[in-house]
Amino acid sequence: MARCVNENCDKDPFDSPNTVFWGLDGDACCNQHCYDEARKQMDHFCSAVLPDDKALSSWLGVPEEWVKTDNENSNKE
Repeated sequence: MARCVNENCDKDPFDSPNTVFWGLDGDACCNQHCYDEARKQMDHFCSAVLPDDKALSSWLGVPEEWVKTDNENSNKE
């Protein structure tokens, strides 16, 4: 059984007549509403979780030191 990409939906998107594909690897959403919600979730993850070492380490379930960015070198071009 597949699972909808929307974190808040446990349905199998392939049981829906309105399936919307998420990407080329076969991930899918049940319908346009779930697709829109998944986009919001991805936008939040990319803008709030990825840049925050504490939030990212919590999301990954690893110590913060493992994801600590080197701020001294991160702004160099």
